[in-house]
Amino acid sequence: MTKISLATYTFKLAEKVTKTNDNGAKQVEKKYLKLDQLPLHNLFNFNEGTITSFDLLGEFLNSTEGYANDNKAIITKNHDFIKEKNIITGLIHYGTYGVEIDILKVRHEQLYTEEIVKIKKEDCPVNPYYFYIKIPKGRKEGLIIFEKKGISGLKTIFTKWFKDFIKQKNINLEVDIESFIPEKIIKAYTEKGTLREIRYLYYNLPSDKSEILRGYEPDEGHYEIKYVLKDKSVSIASKIKKLLSGEEIEHIKDPFIDNQVPDDIKFNIALGDNPRTFTVSNPENAAPYRDITEEIKIGDDGHPDFKSIHSLAEEYAEEIFK
Repeated sequence: MTKISLATYTFKLAEKVTKTNDNGAKQVEKKYLKLDQLPLHNLFNFNEGTITSFDLLGEFLNSTEGYANDNKAIITKNHDFIKEKNIITGLIHYGTYGVEIDILKVRHEQLYTEEIVKIKKEDCPVNPYYFYIKIPKGRKEGLIIFEKKGISGLKTIFTKWFKDFIKQKNINLEVDIESFIPEKIIKAYTEKGTLREIRYLYYNLPSDKSEILRGYEPDEGHYEIKYVLKDKSVSIASKIKKLLSGEEIEHIKDPFIDNQVPDDIKFNIALGDNPRTFTVSNPENAAPYRDITEEIKIGDDGHPDFKSIHSLAEEYAEEIFK
């Protein structure tokens, strides 16, 4: 079964403000806004009162059927606006296109026909993904939770979709949607968690420097060294804690590639039955995935039951805001 996770992100909106520094030069800075007090007027027929991010997201989701970009397509069909809680939740259908795919018909784990159904390049099979957005009153940061299936998630395509909507409406706002995990949760994992996996990532293959890669000249690629720890009782060593705090990464070198310093180091750490992946290159934005594969119910369509995943997302949101 594909791993199902809840991925958390911050949601912020900013104005571009031009300032003059001490040398008389002008520079553009971002001024982040309170999400329930946006400086937008007479927009989308909101003629009275202050427009909020809740209003803006509502207009966005209700007025745009879908979006396609870079061989990815996204569409929302089911969403609810819970005004009293400033929450928007529902399902987004997402998929990729651009390649032809052969589909075999199977019944009871046996092929019952030799016919192959071909999905064309311009067709786009989609899967439902759960989403949850909370816009707290008086604050500059909101919370977005996206369902993640394996390594497939909504963040990149959703951000592009919303930014293009803002641009098309000539709204002078910058959109920031960034990975987020609370500092207290990072601390709990590094102090009480157990280490499961270490991955050293290198985003280039310097074949001219490596005996093991001599003669191989790739157009693109990366490589990684991965250590999988079978003993789940391994505690987090002090050296790893220093790496997670951004210290000592320069001292980690790879003997296979001329003692090259890795571009990234990822640690998979478990606290109880919940694993997290922490990235050394940006530890404060550790991969914010909560694995819920074993906690959810699967519907007749083979996808997570909406009520099941929604209750877990609400619980997770409350934990974060605490």
